[in-house]
Formats: sequence, structure tokens, C-alpha cells
Amino acid sequence: MQLAEAAGMSQFTLLYDEEIVEPMRIGAAFPNLKDISFLTGREELPMLDFGRLPPGWREFGMLGQRPQSGLDFGRLQTGAMAWVLFFAWDPVRSAFDAFLQAQDTLRPRLMSLTPDFVLPCMYLTRMASFPLSFGERGPAVQWLSCFAQAQRRLFPLITGLYVEWIRGSSQAAARYRTSTGTGYPPFSEDQRQALTRWKNLFGTRLIDQARSTERIEPVLIRGLEAGSSELWTDRELEVPEKLLGFAAALLPIARWQPEPPGPEQLEEQAIDTLDTLLQAWEDWRGEE
Repeated sequence: MQLAEAAGMSQFTLLYDEEIVEPMRIGAAFPNLKDISFLTGREELPMLDFGRLPPGWREFGMLGQRPQSGLDFGRLQTGAMAWVLFFAWDPVRSAFDAFLQAQDTLRPRLMSLTPDFVLPCMYLTRMASFPLSFGERGPAVQWLSCFAQAQRRLFPLITGLYVEWIRGSSQAAARYRTSTGTGYPPFSEDQRQALTRWKNLFGTRLIDQARSTERIEPVLIRGLEAGSSELWTDRELEVPEKLLGFAAALLPIARWQPEPPGPEQLEEQAIDTLDTLLQAWEDWRGEE
């Protein structure tokens, strides 16, 4: 299936085993995120038909294995494929810029990305900026554990912001309610807690934007990056102890940039998990 496709600019292609993956059911699009291998082009999977790329375009992808089917050989994971997601783009701009510009440009009838896809698409397009060499632990591999943990921890926030949008005042939200018959969906307790945590850290601006915007995806993408960047730039930002676990889930996002905020470098072991990243962030904040 093609998603978030902007003609002449970029496209995502998802192939999946329908016995394992349900891309349109929230929470079911990317099982087993911790076991992923990375691909620099569709020619690495000659047994699958992805169609042809426009001339001159670049491509970067990640492949998820069936749970408990993979063997680890450094960058390469082998096993039965559950899904593969490719991003292809015109390299007149970076992959992430192409992704974000497409989100600004698209005018879908309902959504361009469901909640499952927001963080994986951000991660994939950011990792495309870094070289990938066989047998090396490059950034895509180094950040994989933090990405998988962040997807799980941030999911109530992301879905909560989608609920804010669906219940909001925009014409697009009204069309969505009419087309899907969902009406005004209630918030789960996890979503309420996540939105409150965000509000306590960063205020209400992102939530207010979600309620009124015509397009939730670009607002959410920029909001997550802005929150993460603030954590790495404002050493005076008050983060109560009870919010540290929530803040930890946001920390990786800004560090995926080619020139990230915060310390110039992090030790590789600092990004093994969100807990080790949180400790590195606290150490950095405590430096004179």
C-alpha cells in the first residue's frame, strides 16, 4: 500500500503479511519494532514487487521480522518478514524535509498517517540522512532500542492528540466524524494522563493547535520535535521527578537530527535504552 504520497516529491510504500499486520487498526501496524533491519533500496528484496522508482530518487527502508523468528548478525536481521516500509524521495531536499513538506502539501480526505505511522516515519526519514554500511553499528541501529521504547511510551500521547483533533473545531475534523461515523470519541485514561503530562511540561499550545488545525500530522510532527528540542536546549526547564519517564520518551527525537541540540556527542552506551539516555541527559543538565 502507498501512503502519504506527494506527487513528484516523496512516497511511503508498506508491504506486510496480513496475518500479522493490520495497518489500519490502531496499535497493529508495526509489531516487533525492536527487531528491524535496514535497507538502502528495493533491489535488496528482489522477491518483492515494489514497482519502479522515479529516475534519480533515493530510497531508505526498514524491515520488521515476525516475532521470535529472527537471527541477529549485526545490522542484518534474518527471519520471516512481517512488514517492510520504504521511503522514497527526490533528493533535491533531505528525506525528512521531503517528508515534512509532503505533510504540509497533502490534502487527504481523512488522514495521511494514522497514529501508528507518525513516529516510525519520523525515525525512518531522519535515519536516511546517515550512511549505512554493512556490519557497522550506525545511527539507525544505535537508536533502534530507544525508538521502539519511545513508540510504546508516546503512543497514548500521539493517539490522545488525534482524539483532540477528531473532537476539534476544524472542517477536516467535522468531515472525519461524518465520514467515519465516530462522532466525538472519548479519551482513554492513558491518553488523559499523557496529555496532562505534556501540558505540565510544555503548556497547552500543541493541544490547542490539535483542536483547531485542518491537518493533525504536520502539527504533531513539529510538536514532538519542538518538545524534544526544548528538553535538550533549556537546562532551566523544570521537569518534576514524576515526569522523568515521560520526558525520557521524548529525548531521542531531537537527537535524530543531523546536527542535534544538546551535547555535541553522546557515548554509544548512552543510547542503549531510554533509561541510559535519561541518565546522560540528567548528567548534561548538571554540567556547569
